[in-house]
Amino acid sequence: MKYIIFDLDGTLIDSMPTWHGTGAAFLEKHGFAVPEDIHDVVKTLTLYQTAEYFRHDLGVPFDAQQIVDEITSYVTDAYKYTIPLRPSAKEYLEAMAKKGVKMCILTASEAGYIQPALDRLDIRKYFDCILTCTELGVYKEDGKAFLTAMEKMTREELYQEVAETLAHLFEADPESIKPEARLAEDLELDSIDAIDLIVHMQKKTGERFRPEDFQHVKTVQDVVDTLVRLTSDDKAA
Repeated sequence: MKYIIFDLDGTLIDSMPTWHGTGAAFLEKHGFAVPEDIHDVVKTLTLYQTAEYFRHDLGVPFDAQQIVDEITSYVTDAYKYTIPLRPSAKEYLEAMAKKGVKMCILTASEAGYIQPALDRLDIRKYFDCILTCTELGVYKEDGKAFLTAMEKMTREELYQEVAETLAHLFEADPESIKPEARLAEDLELDSIDAIDLIVHMQKKTGERFRPEDFQHVKTVQDVVDTLVRLTSDDKAA
């Protein structure tokens, strides 16, 4: 499995000019001094983290949501209508897609205003997932953010592969294939089917599994969780 995790702002889209003056404009509007290093401080923060920085470090007396809403109002139209792609970004994404590379965006920006930009620029189709630091509860400069994004991509891809295998190889009803579906009771897999499923996933992942690793597996989600754990253990070993 090959993955690329992209930053969005300044990497795929040329949005940094939109952001450079936004925090300063907010502070100036409300009569607060603008720190010289404001851009360096906030460039990797989410909007909510920026709001807390304004509140706790700069003494802005508004609640976090009020700050977020006002700053968002400055940038929403730019994302929706004007921010362009970075040079050659779409060509690179197209080339990677043709090679079968799975791609994901991990961004400190918020989903509400980046989605219109991705749709307008016609690049949403290239990504298997769009992850925000707010959603993950992490800072982008923290290495855990990328590990979390990689695990999420792996989990989603493995779930899709397991679901497709159950439908095509074992002729399970696609409508019945859900994370909570029980392999034996709901999908009617017997012990031989379970071994065949393990063998098939070995071929797909390039990993080797032991039947006993799956002895406590009951549901589709259990299968996926076990695969994620085993493939992660192999990478860490």
